[in-house]
Order: sequence, then C-alpha cells, then structure tokens
Amino acid sequence: MLVTDKRYEYSNVKEWGKNAPGGNALLLDKVIVPCKLGNEHWTCICAFIKEKKIQYYDSFGGQGNRYLDALLQYLQDEAKQHSTPFDRDEWNLVQNDMHNTPQQQNVLGFATILKLSDGLYFNHRLLYY
Repeated sequence: MLVTDKRYEYSNVKEWGKNAPGGNALLLDKVIVPCKLGNEHWTCICAFIKEKKIQYYDSFGGQGNRYLDALLQYLQDEAKQHSTPFDRDEWNLVQNDMHNTPQQQNVLGFATILKLSDGLYFNHRLLYY
C-alpha cells in the first residue's frame, strides 16, 4: 500500500478492488490489508465499510497513522474511480487499541487474525523456530 518512500500511490493498488462486486472495494463489508513493517513485523489495517471506520492492529503497539491515512485515501480514490459519493469527514480512523489487540512479548511470536461474521478476532500464539 505504501511504496518504499512511505507514500501512498493509487497506481500501486488500483487493482485491489477489481474482484469485488461491481469491481468496487466500497461494495465490500470489509477491506483487510496486511502491512509489513521492516523485514519481520506484520500488522493489519481494516476498513469496516458500513460503519465507515478504519482500524489499525499491531501486536507491538504501533499507532499506524500513515496506514490509516493511506487506506482512507485508497477508499476515496476508489469512490472517485467509480463515481461514488465519498466524504472523508464521515470516516472514523482508529489507532491501534492496545487493550483489545494482544501484544507480543518477543519477536518469536505472532498474532493471528481470524475473520468472524461479527468482526475480527485476535489470537496470540508463540511460534518457535
């Protein structure tokens, strides 16, 4: 989603929505994007389309502001591409909630994210190698 200089460019992600109903990501319930930070750490950002909420999840506690802004911009660009009304001010951007996202205690573990019908479910497991 973000290029190497940490900037968002629609040209890098414009194909994301092509397999969605009507070819428009805004017609989905959720848009879930895994984000790789550095060489080892993965986070996740999710747009809850009906609720007009974008939330960032990070098991190391990062806030994810640039990812929140980038996904909001992507949704706005999708709306423009499909001539769909879009008001940025209606969207709620939620930084990582350390109380509801399991936190990793070391770099050997990972957090898994499972999609349930009512939202996202987090589970923390350790993997040793």
